[in-house]
Amino acid sequence: MSLRSLQPGDILLVRFPEKQPPGREQEGERPAVVVALPDCLGKPRFPMVLVLPLTTYRAQPWAVSSPKLYPFLDAGAGKLNSPSTVLIDQLCAVDQTRVRGYIGTLTPEQFAPIRAGLKQLFHE
Repeated sequence: MSLRSLQPGDILLVRFPEKQPPGREQEGERPAVVVALPDCLGKPRFPMVLVLPLTTYRAQPWAVSSPKLYPFLDAGAGKLNSPSTVLIDQLCAVDQTRVRGYIGTLTPEQFAPIRAGLKQLFHE
């Protein structure tokens, strides 16, 4: 898969490494939404993509009370099998070798709350 063909709003299957302490950050293979491609600013040292991991939606109090930080995606959005929560607080750079595949693409309307949350996070 060429990262050049990716766009913000694409959903990928990504292999996230183990983290310390365990249980606080997403690990293993899971969907993630592309939010930026560093090569739009110049030639990066390594082929990277900035993503937000997704987790299966379970109406957790932390997600319900902070919808700008944890936007909700319906099952079917971007070809997701399950309703999902976007974890804006876990923005990370991923090396191309950790991308396992392409799942689908969010519509501009589905991606809008994610973009708005990131803009507010970075005070734009």
